[in-house]
Parts: sequence; structure tokens; C-alpha cells
Amino acid sequence: MAVLKLDKINKIYPNGVQAVFDFNLEIKDREFIVLVGPSGCGKSTTLRMIAGLEEITAGDFYIDGVRVNEKAPKERDVAMVFQSYALYPHMTVYDNIGYGLKLRGMEPEEIEEKVTEVADILELTPYLHRKPKSLSGGQRQRVALGRAIVREAKVFLLDEPLSNLDAKLRVQMRTELIKIHEKISEKFDTSTIYVTHDQIEAMTMGDRIVVMRDGYIQQVASPKEIYNEPVNMFVAGFMGTPPMNFIKGSVDKDGWFCFGDHKLQVPLGKIKVLKEKGYIDQAIFLGIRPEDIHNDPVVCETYPNSSLNIKVDLVELLGSETNLYFTLDEQTAVASIPTQKIERNQELKLAFDMNQCHFFDTVTELAIK
Repeated sequence: MAVLKLDKINKIYPNGVQAVFDFNLEIKDREFIVLVGPSGCGKSTTLRMIAGLEEITAGDFYIDGVRVNEKAPKERDVAMVFQSYALYPHMTVYDNIGYGLKLRGMEPEEIEEKVTEVADILELTPYLHRKPKSLSGGQRQRVALGRAIVREAKVFLLDEPLSNLDAKLRVQMRTELIKIHEKISEKFDTSTIYVTHDQIEAMTMGDRIVVMRDGYIQQVASPKEIYNEPVNMFVAGFMGTPPMNFIKGSVDKDGWFCFGDHKLQVPLGKIKVLKEKGYIDQAIFLGIRPEDIHNDPVVCETYPNSSLNIKVDLVELLGSETNLYFTLDEQTAVASIPTQKIERNQELKLAFDMNQCHFFDTVTELAIK
């Protein structure tokens, strides 16, 4: 079993810079947690504090109910995979995976048994006698994973392990990592913490996502909840490609969201919330995802009160989808539509699915719910 609890964890460096503020999180047994956020948000620092590679300035960290703040990395029963893989170039795959066990003084027969088992899980058996230089990027990544897995640690830590791979291999390795987690969590009761700045990795891999910004946790939730119910504008804008559109305006007493010469009808349920919270005729942000803006003529005719005429500024072809960039009242927006023949400067009518829209406070940037 591996249950982790981080209670009001803070990290302040000797120069006075604080990297992590009051980090609170409980991680369940066998859970796959993803820490995501932009560079410098404190996610890797948090991972290193869990590993014991960084000292915790304040707060308490528990593994299975035992406080481990002062314990050395080797005493915490954690295994870490670094971004650089850090493989020994002069050693074979077999020796790289089993090196840690050898240092512990484990018998050769037992090392062979464990390395063989892990190699089978990671599909590395045909490569056990090769050296890292003769392996592909994905195979080297699996060797680094194998070296961590073979320790049978309670906690498995991954610090941006796919960042050195090309785009196609990253997609393949995401799938493999999920399968690997399922295998090792079932066999060794291992919990996994994964750090990335890539929101696609976070959305596709995590049981829960921890979104961080400037050292603070912004939201902890399932990928679906993070995407559909963001707590603030940062989470709403960071999670999603292209990011959510934000349009500044106000909702009048008749239920229209007005900005410049444009207006969109707001659903009754959302108007009720805005009235209860005192936001009628107050400046707010409308948030709507690009995929919730449509150019289908039937949709536009069905919802004339939530449709606007626009002029396309830029067309971005992405295979089966196309992103259309346009300007509304000097505010840039983007719609993601099925690919079709649309050209720059073309005039279109777009329907906004206001049932899927969000509203945010202009000062706090918190979602209005």
C-alpha cells in the first residue's frame, strides 16, 4: 500500500525565493497523479521534496502514515525517473536495470529473477544485452523506467520523462506508461506521481490532475472536471488546445451578454446564477472553448440569438480540424471546426454554444458558480 499525504508543504530557498506555498494533497493507493503547470510553477520542486532530494522548509510529508520529512531518499521507498534517463552508457540494459539491486547486496540469482520480470513487463527482453547507444529513445525511456520499477518501491516518481522524445513517440509512450502503471500498481501496490508541463499528457494519463501556478495549487480534480468545471481563468486557459476564449463584457437584465456591438443570449440557468451573485450589468469575462463555436448553417439557424457574423483573420489547418481566428470588439477568438474550404478574410456566421460557456470575475478571475 502507498498512501501519501502532503500537509501545508512549503519550499523557501536560502536566497529567500519561495517556490511552493502551502501544498496540500492526499494521494490514494495505486493512484496516478499528474502535477501540471508552466515552467517555474513549482511542480518539479514538489516532486523533488517527495523524493527527498529537496529539503521541506515547512509542513509535513507522510507515506502510509509515517512522517518522512527527515528521512534520506533511500529510506523513503520511492523510485524516480529523471528527464535525462541517466543511463550508464558502458553497461548493458540488464546491468542498468539491476545495478541498484547489486548495490544493495542482493544475490545474483534474485537480481536475475527481478530484472527478467521487469524486462518482460516493459517488453525489453530482446534488448537485455544491448547498451543504451544502440537503443531508440523509447527503448531508453523504458530502461529508465525498468531501473525504477525493479526496486518495487511504494512510490513511483516521473519528472517530465517524455520531454526528450519526438511528437509521435511521445504519443506512443503515453499509452505505454498508462499500461505500465496499471501493471506495476497491481503487482507492487505502487502510487505514481507524474510531472509535466504538457496539458495533453495530463489530460490523457492522470486519475487526478493537480494544476499549479506560481507555487500554488489552483485545482485538484479528475481530467473531466478540470476541463469542464475549471475553478478560475488560469485553469480554464491552461487546460485545452487551443485555449479557452475569454471575452470581456456584461450581462444585462434581459439576459444578453453584451460586448461592443455584439450580444449573445445567455441560458436561463446561467442568468439565475449571475443574478444571485450580483453580476448583472457588471463587467465579467465570458469563457467558451473553441470546439463550442460552430459554423454549421443548421446550428446557426436554430440558435440565431447566439450567432454572430465574423470575418476570418487566420486559418490554421490541423488535418481533420481547422482553427479559425477572428476578432470581436478588438478581442481575438478562435473556433475549432471540422476541416472544410475556408479562406482568410472570408465572412462567416458562427454559433456560440452558450450552454457550455463559463463566466469569470474580472478581479479575482474565479469562476462564477
